[in-house]
Amino acid sequence: MLNNLVMVGKIDSVPAEDDLDLVLEVRRSYLNMDGIFDSDFFKCRMWLGIRDNLIKYCKEGDVVAIKGRLESNYKKDNDTKINDVDIIIERLVFLRKNYSSNIECDKIKQE
Repeated sequence: MLNNLVMVGKIDSVPAEDDLDLVLEVRRSYLNMDGIFDSDFFKCRMWLGIRDNLIKYCKEGDVVAIKGRLESNYKKDNDTKINDVDIIIERLVFLRKNYSSNIECDKIKQE
């Protein structure tokens, strides 16, 4: 059996110091009816060391790749069965910083 997951997306928001959840925005690979790429938002859980590096080196909009696994949590609440699936980040790679377009344009004009 193999439980492996790889995703590349933008950080939707950097987690707080006491939070272990990251929301990753992943753009779909096809256009919708309006000719626009939609995005999906995935809540991912991570370990303390990964979170600390993320807080230290990343900000909202940075592009990262994650390798992880799916973890199923089964709950029974008031005779209602709930099956919840979490994404667990095992490895996070920083791919690209999010620079504002104005900064990039200013650099090009100066050169």
